[in-house]
Amino acid sequence: MMLTIDQIIEQDKLENPVPDATVKGDWFRVQWTPDFSADERLNIGIAFVSNTGERDLLLVQDFHRVNCLYNESAIFHAELARQVAETFVEHVEDPSQWVSPQLKIVKGGFAQGENIDHILSRLFYDLVPLSAPKEARGRRHSPMTRRRAYRFIKEDIASRLGERHTDFLPKDPIVTTNKGVDLYLPFRRDNGSQIADAATLVSADFTKPEKIQGELYKGHRDVSMASSQLRYRAGDMFIVQPGGNMDKEVLEQAEKELKDFTLYLDTLDIRYHIGTANDELPEMVEEWCLAQIA
Repeated sequence: MMLTIDQIIEQDKLENPVPDATVKGDWFRVQWTPDFSADERLNIGIAFVSNTGERDLLLVQDFHRVNCLYNESAIFHAELARQVAETFVEHVEDPSQWVSPQLKIVKGGFAQGENIDHILSRLFYDLVPLSAPKEARGRRHSPMTRRRAYRFIKEDIASRLGERHTDFLPKDPIVTTNKGVDLYLPFRRDNGSQIADAATLVSADFTKPEKIQGELYKGHRDVSMASSQLRYRAGDMFIVQPGGNMDKEVLEQAEKELKDFTLYLDTLDIRYHIGTANDELPEMVEEWCLAQIA
């Protein structure tokens, strides 16, 4: 007998009780319509908004299974839908506005857990058929996205610096230029001069070279435009290194992409820091925040 979504969630609550949940909020299905004529919606991810306003989402990273259902061009459109979903959750405050002709992010209900990652992973593997098959889940690489990395770093810095952490990690990590370009500058510091310092965060923890390239060069754009249009001093880049459950060959390719990019940064005299999001980067960010600039 096939279980309904509500039955799956109730069963999961029994199997994974959370009596002292530290995170509570609403979860959402990220639904993509590949073919208007068929009016079929595919779940491609899960989003979550906590009661305190924190938000995140977990999306399918590999859409090759879509090719079996439709055709190769569907992969391209699915990846576009993923980008739209990321933009909605990151930049649109009101979840009721998370909708476009072929993408809808629909409220599913209440969820709770020890942390946001735990909630997203639990619902994602139960409710997103396009995710990895059950037998492959232990080997599946779950990327440390910029959003996830920032949450780890922010929590760590807050525990290290207390209330003072807000001097360096402002509430809104986005700064908009006078030409309307949104720059991601989550780390800022006063260096004693009229021109403050700003730094960005990017991730290279992806399995596709083109995704890594896009993330890295977007980070380079942010620190470059911060100095040229916002009068910040040219900032540093904090980079999440590739790793996790990547296959050896995929990991080597990801590491090569990152090495090539850092060689490019060296020619521009842009400082960068590479490490893991849950231990090394928080220490690096704290050191950057408290450093005295000559």
